[in-house]
Amino acid sequence: MPGMVVTARLDPRARVGLVFLLTAISCGSSFTNSDATAPDDAIDADADADADTPNVGATCDILTDAGPSQGVYNAEALECASRVCVKPIVQPGATGSFGTTAFCTTPCNQDSDCDGQTRDPTNPRDSRCATSFACGILFVKGRLCCQKLCICRDFLGPSGPATPVACQGDAAASCVQ
Repeated sequence: MPGMVVTARLDPRARVGLVFLLTAISCGSSFTNSDATAPDDAIDADADADADTPNVGATCDILTDAGPSQGVYNAEALECASRVCVKPIVQPGATGSFGTTAFCTTPCNQDSDCDGQTRDPTNPRDSRCATSFACGILFVKGRLCCQKLCICRDFLGPSGPATPVACQGDAAASCVQ
C-alpha cells in the first residue's frame, strides 16, 4: 500500500531472551592463558574510552530486568564512554540502592579513579547514584571477570566492596567461567 510504513517491535520477552543469549555467549570467553595475561576483549583499566566525555554514573540500559540479587551488565552500551553499563547485586546492609538504576562505569585501580555523576536531590525523577563511587570487582564470570570497575556505593554494604574469593591471589588467573 503506498504511503504505508511497516515497523517491527521486539517483544519484551524476546528482548530479555536475546540479552540472556548474548550474555551466555560472552561468558564463553576464557581467561585461562598460562602466562596469566588478560584476554583480548578484557577492558584495560589504563585506557580511557573517551577521555573528553567521562560519564561514570550516567544512567544507561542493561537491556534486561534484574532483581536486587542479580548483577548484570551490558558491554555494548553506546550511551557509556567505556561502553559498559552495570547493575550490581545489592549487598547485605546496603541502604541507598532504592531507586538507583543501572549506570555507566569504567575500569579503575582505586576509589579516586571513580569520580562520577550523582543524583540531584531536588529532582525526584533522578535515579542516578545517591551517594558516591568506589573501585571494586563486580563479576566473577564473563568478559568483566575479576576486573575492577567503578561501583555506586548505593549498592554496597557498610564495609564497601570486597574482593571475591574467586578473584583473590592466583585464582583470578583462571577466572571462573
